[in-house]
Amino acid sequence: MTPPKPGAIARRQRTCTTCGKVPVAMRGVAFCFGCWPGGPVTPPPCLRCGATAGYYTSGVCRRCHPSADAGVDSCLDCYAWGATRTTRWLCRGCLTFRQQTQATGDCPACGRTLHLGNWGVCRLCYKQASMVRPQYGALDPVGANRHGQQLFFADMFLRRGVRRPPKPPALQPPPVPGGECHGQLVLFAMRRDLTAHGRAGLHLRADPDIAARLDQRLHDLAARHGWSERQAEDTSFGLRIVLGIQDTPGAPVKASDVTLLSDIALPVRTVLEVLAGAGMLEEDRTPAFDTWFTQQISDLPEPMAGELRTWFEVMKNGSPTPPRRRPRTQTTIGVHLRWALPTLRAWAAAGHTSLREITREHVLDALPASGNPRSQAGQGLKSVFRLLKARKVLFSDPTSRVKPGYHESR
Repeated sequence: MTPPKPGAIARRQRTCTTCGKVPVAMRGVAFCFGCWPGGPVTPPPCLRCGATAGYYTSGVCRRCHPSADAGVDSCLDCYAWGATRTTRWLCRGCLTFRQQTQATGDCPACGRTLHLGNWGVCRLCYKQASMVRPQYGALDPVGANRHGQQLFFADMFLRRGVRRPPKPPALQPPPVPGGECHGQLVLFAMRRDLTAHGRAGLHLRADPDIAARLDQRLHDLAARHGWSERQAEDTSFGLRIVLGIQDTPGAPVKASDVTLLSDIALPVRTVLEVLAGAGMLEEDRTPAFDTWFTQQISDLPEPMAGELRTWFEVMKNGSPTPPRRRPRTQTTIGVHLRWALPTLRAWAAAGHTSLREITREHVLDALPASGNPRSQAGQGLKSVFRLLKARKVLFSDPTSRVKPGYHESR
């Protein structure tokens, strides 16, 4: 009995003439081993893998015959459920692991003879050690597998090219106690000049209790992120300075006050990180991109500018409520706005105060005849009108079914 060649075309197998369910035992007979005359007869082992169970036909079991439905089984290396015959009864992770690691030997953690990785253990033992590894702790493959292993389903790990789901927002830690509940009002706002006074004595005005609690958080962050001793010392000095120049001691520190530390060569990023972790940071800075957008629409009439602000906020922050929308990058927002602004300004100069007044005829008249100017202006206008129509700011989308064309490749 010769088994079919690997890669042979799968064809429908003849079934037993007696039971009508099981394929025939071999070519040239009309019945299976269970219906064999004078039987039943025990099927022989598989000619490929030697299995004594699951016989199919022509001396081959279901797992090896190309015409049989082999189903799924556990991975030969990591026992993950879901391996198929197409990957040689290995999960995709173990298949790649075998291709990347040529060395085989006895795994010191589980004792099986398998392919060993850089840590000298098999893939299952490495996965188990990675799962139970404490944060910032050393990887211990032998110790992690001493009391058993956690099995998993095949191919459930993140693959390259698949987006990682967004992390849930971190819980804000409670603010550092010991401060005032009110805020001291000032007569007028004035930017402080730390360079005029210098560093001397500025850190002495900080509240000692709050400074001590922030120092404790500082040391934890420094140990976690591996800050140098000089960096931690400068951060502590900067924290005491921003606490000392507060109008209301104990109130949240404004981010604009922290940026003043750059004038006296003290770190700003690490101070912001410590204050944010302690819940004592008040973000009062206006992003440069928001300022640029405000300048671009400053010459437009107020109804039209307000509609563009709605478009800008949804494009920048996204929308978690239907119609849902993911945030776009600043580059995408800036390009679409620059493409649409010349037409919007022309409509404003013609007397239109709102985008609700724009019709399909206005769009067709405003678009250039052809080329990149037409495709760019059309794509910018479609970005604005489609979003505002979806948010129910506009009654209709005048760019619907308007074909601006495509960008030229050269």
